[in-house]
Amino acid sequence: MKSLFRSSLLVLALLSLPVTIATAKPRPAPEPDAVVTINDVRYPVFTTESLKPLKTKRPIYPKEARRDEVQGNALVVVLVDPAGMPREVSLKLSEPTPAFGEAALAAVKQWKFRPYVWNGEPAAYIIQVPVAFRFAD
Repeated sequence: MKSLFRSSLLVLALLSLPVTIATAKPRPAPEPDAVVTINDVRYPVFTTESLKPLKTKRPIYPKEARRDEVQGNALVVVLVDPAGMPREVSLKLSEPTPAFGEAALAAVKQWKFRPYVWNGEPAAYIIQVPVAFRFAD
């Protein structure tokens, strides 16, 4: 009975204490690496180093390149809508063969990006995504 009484007192004491809820402050949005104007619309421009994607999908290594042990690079440019979805995806670089660019485009089209707030409003933005095709060491 004493144990129940002590437990009840402890619960009442805990309930009477003031509660402070700690909330994490949101990280401030990064500054764009550049700003471009396309058809009179200004877009902030980022790289994946300055604004990390939320969800990625690894590209499929091109079969011929894997067979021939060729490594390569691609640079994909993405117009991301205010919700973080890829709106337009284009290829800026594919070396040494176009197959690396095709594989990178197919993968990046399935990515989900972080929504961005610019000047207090949800905003579309452009992000440059480098994709390296390397054999495991």
